[in-house]
Amino acid sequence: MAILSVNIIMDKRLKILFVSKWFPHREIPFSGVFVLRHAKAVARFSSVYILDARPLKKVSGLIEKNKKVEDGVVILQYYYPKRLTGISFLDKPLKLLLYYICMLRGYRTLSRQYGKPDLTHVHILLRTGIFALLLKTFANVKYIITEHWSGYLPESRLFKGALRVSITKYIATKASWVTAVSEKLKSGMIQSGISHQRFSVVPNVIDTEVFKVTPPKASTPPTIIFIADLIDEVKNISGAIRAVSEARKINPNFQLHIYGEGKDRKKLEELIDQLQLNSCVFLKGEVSPSELSCALSEAAFLLLFSNFETFSCVIAEAFAAGKPVIATNTGAIPELVKPEYGIMVEKGNIFQLSEAIITMLKDYPKYNSEKLRSFSVNNFSYEKVGQAFVKIYEHSVKS
Repeated sequence: MAILSVNIIMDKRLKILFVSKWFPHREIPFSGVFVLRHAKAVARFSSVYILDARPLKKVSGLIEKNKKVEDGVVILQYYYPKRLTGISFLDKPLKLLLYYICMLRGYRTLSRQYGKPDLTHVHILLRTGIFALLLKTFANVKYIITEHWSGYLPESRLFKGALRVSITKYIATKASWVTAVSEKLKSGMIQSGISHQRFSVVPNVIDTEVFKVTPPKASTPPTIIFIADLIDEVKNISGAIRAVSEARKINPNFQLHIYGEGKDRKKLEELIDQLQLNSCVFLKGEVSPSELSCALSEAAFLLLFSNFETFSCVIAEAFAAGKPVIATNTGAIPELVKPEYGIMVEKGNIFQLSEAIITMLKDYPKYNSEKLRSFSVNNFSYEKVGQAFVKIYEHSVKS
C-alpha cells in the first residue's frame, strides 16, 4: 500500500476544518475513531478544527454545545434530541434542519476565534459533503473528501437511490481532491460512478506508540484475539465462533477472546451457549486502546472473519504489535495480509477458517514480529499519514 507523494513545499501552517458523518461522542465513544486519528495526524503539521453535530438520546435543551482540545485538535460538538415530536415524518426533516443550524453556528464560532479555514476535509458523505459545498459556494472554502464507507463495495451494494447517488457524484466533482482508505474502496467508488482526476489512497492511522511489540508472555492455553463491532452481518463473528468449535475437535488447547460491543451480543452469547464453548470463548466487551494493546501483546494472533472491509484498523494494529493474522479475502484485506504476515481464507468458509486456525496455532511463533511492525509503522503511523494529507492540502489550496 503506497501513500501519495507530492513534492510541494509548505510555506505556512494551514487551517483545516474536519467534518464527518461518524465521530466519537459521549454515547458511542469509539464511533469513527479513525477520523479523529486522521485529525491528530494532520495536527502535527496543520491547525485542525473538528466541527460535529448529531442527535443523541439525552440532550440538555434543544441544542447542547461542547468544546474541548485533544492532542492539539480543537473539537466543537453540538448535540440535539433524537426525538423532537415523536412523529417520524416530522422528526426527520426537523433533525436535518437542526444539523445544518448547528454546523453553520459552529462554523461562525470557529471562524471568529481561529480565522477562516483554508480547506474543509470531509469524511464520509452525504450531509457533510452538502455542508462543505455550501461553504465552498458562499464562503469560498475549498474541500477534499475522504471515504471510509463500505457501501461503495460491490459486495455490499448499499450505495443506491437515484437522488443520493446523483448528489454524491455532484459533490465529488466539486471537490479539490478525493481520497479513499484503500485501493479496494477507491475501485468500488469509481465503479459506482464517483471519479475524480485527483483520486488517491491515504490509509487509516494506527497509533504505533500504543500498539507495539512487547516481550512475549507465556500463555497457556494460547489466546486468539478477535476485535470488531458485534455486528454479525458485517463481521461474521458467529462464523468465527463456529469455526473455533470445529477447530477444537482437532486442537482443544486454545481460547478465543472477542473484544467489542454491538447489537448482536445477545445472539452471540446464545451461540456460545449452544455450542458449549463457555470455557474457551469469551466476550470481553469494549476496552480502551491501552487495554486492547495489552490484550494484543498477550495474544498468539488476530482473527478477523469479515464479510467486507474498506480498511481494517485492527489488522494494522496487530501488525504494529508484531502479531500475524487470519483474515478473509475480501475488501481491502488482500492489500494488507501478504503470506509473510498471515493467512487469508475465503469469506464465509467456516471449514477453511477452522483449518487455518489449526495451522496458525502451530506456526504463529515463526512469524517475524519486527517485520510485521515495520510494515505498519512505514504505512500507517501518524507521521506518514499526516504528511500525505498535508501534501494534498497544499496542492488543493494552491490549485
